[in-house]
Amino acid sequence: MILGKPLFPGTNNFEQWNTIVQVVGSPKEDFVRTLSEEIQNFVAQSKKYDPRLWTEIIPDSSFPPEPEQRQYRLPQCSAQAARDLLSKLLVIDPVKRLSVDQALEHPYVSWQNEPGELENETNPVQFYNGYIEQLELTANEWKANESPRKRFSRTET
Repeated sequence: MILGKPLFPGTNNFEQWNTIVQVVGSPKEDFVRTLSEEIQNFVAQSKKYDPRLWTEIIPDSSFPPEPEQRQYRLPQCSAQAARDLLSKLLVIDPVKRLSVDQALEHPYVSWQNEPGELENETNPVQFYNGYIEQLELTANEWKANESPRKRFSRTET
């Protein structure tokens, strides 16, 4: 989304793999040994790549100038912060990859809220129960502003 185009375009598994390793580099041997024999053979036969520099992939020009970042309260919405987060998320070895919780703490996505802004959060009215999957609506009914729950009551339990 940052670049306005897919980072890893591919039309099949093999092409996708090659596209990924051309960016993040080929996996290390200690990780490859943890894979199934079939995948180990595939990786061994694949061309080896060094990782590209993230500064080449995400140039500074991909983000607004610093004064605009401050104006719109985007404290870490910079190419440097994006590169740092992506370099820690786009890691082939899942053991070395950031967890979801770690990623949410990263400055790039850790937005500053106004005091009290999150105090009045609302919880979902109910948990998903699958009722909507049973509805048969026309395209116009789906597009309507009314909630299907309001328009179509579910009588069975």
